[in-house]
Order: sequence, then structure tokens, then C-alpha cells
Amino acid sequence: MQELTFTWLLPTQAGNTPVYLASIKGHAAIVRLLIRIKADVNICNKDGISPVYVASWTGGTGIVDLLVNAGADIHLPAADSCGDVPLGIAIRMGHVQTVERLLKANANVNYMNKCGTVPLETAAKIGRANIVQGLLKAGANVNHQNKAGCTALYRAVANGHTEVVERLLSAGAKDLRNKALQTALSLARAGNHCEMIRMLQYHK
Repeated sequence: MQELTFTWLLPTQAGNTPVYLASIKGHAAIVRLLIRIKADVNICNKDGISPVYVASWTGGTGIVDLLVNAGADIHLPAADSCGDVPLGIAIRMGHVQTVERLLKANANVNYMNKCGTVPLETAAKIGRANIVQGLLKAGANVNHQNKAGCTALYRAVANGHTEVVERLLSAGAKDLRNKALQTALSLARAGNHCEMIRMLQYHK
């Protein structure tokens, strides 16, 4: 029986463990069973992707919960060009509940990936006001500048997300110049975004 169990836990040629496969397919009952028989929840596949990362990518909040409670490393970055962590990919995919669960597990809200991007910038760029609010509440640096000197405020203006702009300004966002000497206000003026111009001038 022990030999059978051991064989069952072996990864595929791609390095995908049963925990990984069950996580990406959304099979919570199988993940629970694998955890019960002490499967390692932190083994990454050959692409450097962990089970909790794929669960965050698919929005499997229940599976993320199981993995976190079993000791999954939520700060283990993917071995790709940007090196995002589970929180980053959950934000990019717009999985609000998964983001909330990861924040509850004390995910690093100011983690900067290899591309120089932090979670708040990602959420602002795609216009997820509720996620932006959650990140700010969890202690995200509202004025972080990426490698190009752009802030979350700049990204929100660039993509026309008025509600996100309002929340960032209310949280104390400053209109900082990027490396191209542009500001969020100059960008709003160039795009003739009257409401954003008004908000940015009011908070100046």
C-alpha cells in the first residue's frame, strides 16, 4: 500500500505533481485527500509553477485555502519572465475572492516582480477598484514607482479608470513624474479626461 501511494504521488514528465494537477483542474476533494496523505504542496513543475500559483490563476479560492492551510508558500514566484507570485496572478485574472484569501494569509502587498510591477499597479491598470481598495487597506504603498517611474495613479489614468483614480487619490496618492517627465495630470489633459483632470487638480 505504501509503495502504491508513493507511485501515485510521483510527478509527470512535465513535473506536474498530483497536487498540481488537482489544483489546476479545480478538484478540491482530491487536493484535500492528497494533503491528508502528506503530499508536498510546494513542489513546482518544470516551468517553476506551484500548485497555489495555478489555483490562484484559475480562481480556485477553496483550493487556495486548502493549500495555504497545508503550508503552501504564497511568496514563491513563478519561474517566468516576470516572476509573479500567487497574489499577482490572482489580481491579473480578476479573482477578487482569491485575492482576499491571499491577503488574509498575509501575502506581501508590496511584492515587486522581475518586471518591476507591484500588485497595486496591476489592479489599477486593469481597473479593479475593489481589489485596489483591499490592497490599500492591507498596506500597499500607494506611491510606488515602477522601473519607468510610473505609479498606480498614472496607470489608472492611462487606462481611463476613474473610480480607481478617485480611490488612489483619497488614499494619498501623489502625482509623481515618471522617467519620461510625464504626470497623471498631463496624461489626463492630453486625453481630455475632464473628470480625472478635476480630481487631480483638486487633490494637487
